[in-house]
Amino acid sequence: MSRRAPKRHVVVSDSGPLIALAGCGHLELLVAVFDGVHVPQVVQDESTVDRSRLGAADIAAFVQARGKVHPDRNDAIYTAAASHLDEGEAQA
Repeated sequence: MSRRAPKRHVVVSDSGPLIALAGCGHLELLVAVFDGVHVPQVVQDESTVDRSRLGAADIAAFVQARGKVHPDRNDAIYTAAASHLDEGEAQA
């Protein structure tokens, strides 16, 4: 009887988790738990634009090396989400 490895999933991250994990030096937990880390462009921008902000450079390096940045969307799903969420959450 062979055992199959559990299926791992992808995550689409908002800036909050990225900032929190960068702040405690544990961004790598994302790739330890998930097969893929996807980041909307607006999330990348809001979490890294101010490089003097704690963790911003680490987030930029992590996303470049281990993540996949997606262009911002402008479709019906985004429009519906944007009426209830902030920009980064709606894009995620």
